Amino acid sequence: MTRPTDKLRGVALAAVVLVSVFAGTVAFAGTAGAANAEPTLLKAVEDGQDDGSGDEEITVVFDDQVVAAGTTDSLENAGDGFFTLSVERAGTGTTSEVPVEASAITPAAEGDGTGGSPTGEYARYEIDLTAVDGLDATDYTPADQVRLTVGDVEPASASPGEYTADPGTVPVDLTTKKIVEGTAAHASPRSPLRTYQGEQVLFETAASGDDTDVVVSNVNTGSVVLDGTTGRNSEELVLDTARLDPGTYELVFEDSGDRQYVSVSPLGLSASIRPDGATFDADENETFALSGSAVRGDKNDRTLEVAYAVEGNDSRHGRLGYSGSATFSEEFDFGGDLSANGSDDSDYTVTVTDIETGIEVTAGEFTVAAFPSADAASFDESPVENRGDVVEIPVDLDGSEAGAQATVAIGTRGETNYVTNVTVEDVDGDGEVVLEFNTFLAGASAAADGWAETPENAAWNGTEEMRAVRDRIVTAQDDDQVVSWRGERGEFVGDFRAAVNESTALPDADAANPFKAAKVATVDAGSYDLSVVANDAGDLDGGVNFTDDGRIPDDVDLLALRPRSTDGSTVRVVPADFEGDVDFEFVDENLDSNSDGVDGNFTVSDLASADELVVHQVSASGVEGPVVNRSSTRGVNATVAFLRELNGSATGPGFDPELNAFNASVRETDLGPNEGRDRFALGTDNFELIPDPDNDTYYMVVDLAAVEADLEDGQDWTAGFGFERYDAVGPVIGVEGDGVSESTWTYRDPDATLERTLDGVVLLRAIDRQLVAGETTVAPGTELTVRVRSTDDDGAFFETVDARVEPGRTFGPTTDAFADDRPGTDFTAEVYRGGDPISDEFDGRLVAAATGEINVTAQALRDSERQEVVVDSVTLSEGGFVAVRAGNATEPVVGTSEKLAPGSHENVRIDVEPPIDGSTTVIAIAHLDTDRDNRYAFERGSLRDRPYVTDGVPVADRASVGVETPTPTVTETPTPTPGPDGSSGGATTPTPEATSMAGDTPTSPTAASTAPEQVTDTDATTASDGPGFGVLAVFLALVAAALLAVRRRE
Repeated sequence: MTRPTDKLRGVALAAVVLVSVFAGTVAFAGTAGAANAEPTLLKAVEDGQDDGSGDEEITVVFDDQVVAAGTTDSLENAGDGFFTLSVERAGTGTTSEVPVEASAITPAAEGDGTGGSPTGEYARYEIDLTAVDGLDATDYTPADQVRLTVGDVEPASASPGEYTADPGTVPVDLTTKKIVEGTAAHASPRSPLRTYQGEQVLFETAASGDDTDVVVSNVNTGSVVLDGTTGRNSEELVLDTARLDPGTYELVFEDSGDRQYVSVSPLGLSASIRPDGATFDADENETFALSGSAVRGDKNDRTLEVAYAVEGNDSRHGRLGYSGSATFSEEFDFGGDLSANGSDDSDYTVTVTDIETGIEVTAGEFTVAAFPSADAASFDESPVENRGDVVEIPVDLDGSEAGAQATVAIGTRGETNYVTNVTVEDVDGDGEVVLEFNTFLAGASAAADGWAETPENAAWNGTEEMRAVRDRIVTAQDDDQVVSWRGERGEFVGDFRAAVNESTALPDADAANPFKAAKVATVDAGSYDLSVVANDAGDLDGGVNFTDDGRIPDDVDLLALRPRSTDGSTVRVVPADFEGDVDFEFVDENLDSNSDGVDGNFTVSDLASADELVVHQVSASGVEGPVVNRSSTRGVNATVAFLRELNGSATGPGFDPELNAFNASVRETDLGPNEGRDRFALGTDNFELIPDPDNDTYYMVVDLAAVEADLEDGQDWTAGFGFERYDAVGPVIGVEGDGVSESTWTYRDPDATLERTLDGVVLLRAIDRQLVAGETTVAPGTELTVRVRSTDDDGAFFETVDARVEPGRTFGPTTDAFADDRPGTDFTAEVYRGGDPISDEFDGRLVAAATGEINVTAQALRDSERQEVVVDSVTLSEGGFVAVRAGNATEPVVGTSEKLAPGSHENVRIDVEPPIDGSTTVIAIAHLDTDRDNRYAFERGSLRDRPYVTDGVPVADRASVGVETPTPTVTETPTPTPGPDGSSGGATTPTPEATSMAGDTPTSPTAASTAPEQVTDTDATTASDGPGFGVLAVFLALVAAALLAVRRRE
């Protein structure tokens, strides 16, 4: 913003000027000085213009003839220092006091208008500025501030000591242009004296003498703007053109009738700052740009300038030159030197003054905030981290304001031979700052040019070069900041520097490169002292520790830095559909305890197929520091950072071939005789690192679709990770014993099969919720589509069934798609991943629904190693098996029947293993022989031989059983008990008495008609027990739900 203001030079004198110049009155005209009254200093006017005389002087006018108080001496004889000049040059901000020598003072008039002084008594004096010692300049402008102090005076006509007056200090009117009565230069309106609005113009009489009447009027309008006088004892009048409208003005000296002309033009001064209205923190550099312009610029014969002033609790001043195009500009950085007003913010105003005219405008404003404070600082908890990782040091600030600071000291010179002091800022004022300390980079500042282990080197720690190194070693989380540090000191740092100087792997150009130099040494594991103090004001820039400044820590603690380790690795696989989507959020959502649509796509597995993502999950500490080091470069993410610290298999520009921290590879294993080893060349096109440093876990993602190796079915691969070892100060981070993790996986071509009979036919049924089961080599979570197309002209159909691969690499969606199709129709079926088939084309037939009923009642079991459960009746339309579970429907099978032929069966005896102890519930479930191999397979995790289903619910029944110990009964003729094969056994079996058990009421032989709850497999991120595990769990949950519904109805 720009708003012009007018400068008023002295309240008392301004009142006189306003009355005499603009009110049109005549001050003191025609009035003689009052006899025996205290004299008054009327005005002081500077005449620094070139009027041909070369004089630069100040005229001092009194209302009476005066002498120095207590004497009869005229003022030129009053001695040195009777007059004193106070001068503030525009743009300096400083004021100098200069006493005026008596030799520089000349009497001008005694007050009667004759200019003579026969009596030696005078009312007007002139000070020759060129004769005053101590002045740095004599060509003052209205932008300067000049004040005159005069000693005590009294009337010349009074007795010495009477009517003494102290004129005090008055402002001096400073002029830039002058018109003298009777001159010809500006006697025509066609040749007026050209001025800019705001200049002070001096009108001086010649023939007319003192107390001359003058009239100033606008030539165009005739309006009178001044009807006044030069004043008593004065030949001069100063006109402030800031109060005149632009135009041409006529000045008439009425005593002589002489006419002179002045033109007034607007200067058009404007100025602004960017940013305007900003608030700077207490320790922040106050930076802004000042720019402006006017209509009058620099000239060949004179240099024109503006003065700027920055004023608030502190002040700064200076000058800027106009360009030839009448503009000016400057970039300012006050380096944090402008202060607030104690605990209060300070508002600063930037003004610009045109030096020639004195016109002033406000360029803008800003605020310097008071230094924010906190009552005390403390450590939230004792940090524990591994060597080479980034330590999080939580600092609490009690009573913190936004921007409050605290200084943290890490280590000591005496105990750990390493110390650094870091000042952090609580930017958001939440009272919490987490300082991050990269232990891998500790000491790296010693690698930079200019480093020296001296307290006098503190200034170097603030250089741009060192700030760049600092920002790699110590940072603050979120919006908080590290605002300063004192560098790193201690024997460790000195040894680091010596190792850098001696290293053959670090040429001079790399000496200041923390990428490489950090590997020269890593601080040892151990306990490092911590101390913290809340800052009172600004940064603490003393010695090595803040305690050197006399500060007492608010709190102390210990940092426990443990040895690093590599603890192991796991291989996971991700479906090809998620290429480009695997990030930390993807990993987190797959591993969390919440069930969502992302689950099941991040499976532990030792198999991977084409275009899938293989994830080498490494548990290792000490990895974070090197990755953060490389990530500190703009535009470098964790993947690029890791690759640039990787030896051997990294590709692309910017990947260093030596002195790298990591050694990772994916290579072929279990080679045949004389077979060449293949390996993946890892790069940004086929590799991504997902770091989880909080859990010391790193996910190394390899995209098989982008690797250049020729992958073959059955090929074994090993992914390995470890740390490089090289010469360094003390134990290097990759010392032996830290371990190398390796995980092996096998590549399989994408393939899928559907459940078929022994003769290779896929059987599907024309029912609701028909299961379409199969197995595959592709990753769990992969979305598949089974395309089923009829081959008969009669009853033609084309159906698609979407499937999702379960953790055991099986799939088994249910569908209603075939419910309305005609049984007996032949078809072909094929499995697709995306738009590509991954299976053969299988022949199949659509058949009618299989039906079944089953009934089991309460019974007693023998207390022996051999037990059997008797199923009262079972009807199976296509034959099959009866499986018995004990306890509930999700428990393992304890017995299965032999293959039963289609039809009805009674008293089906099923051996129980292991034997049942006590009372429990048994669940009998009817199963198909889906592959017609006469062997029960469902319990082993296969999708084959699944239960009979009615209305989508497995056919099952339950009953209570109890174990009784038989009481032998002696009879003359024992009754033999048939054995399992129908032969006569040697034991006798008593007929059990009816035993009342809870839930003995026989249940309906048909499955419950109430639909069960939908059940899904929630263990989607871990390895399964075998193929078909997820589908098996669904079937068993359905059985449990159905039986529960039956029990509730009973």
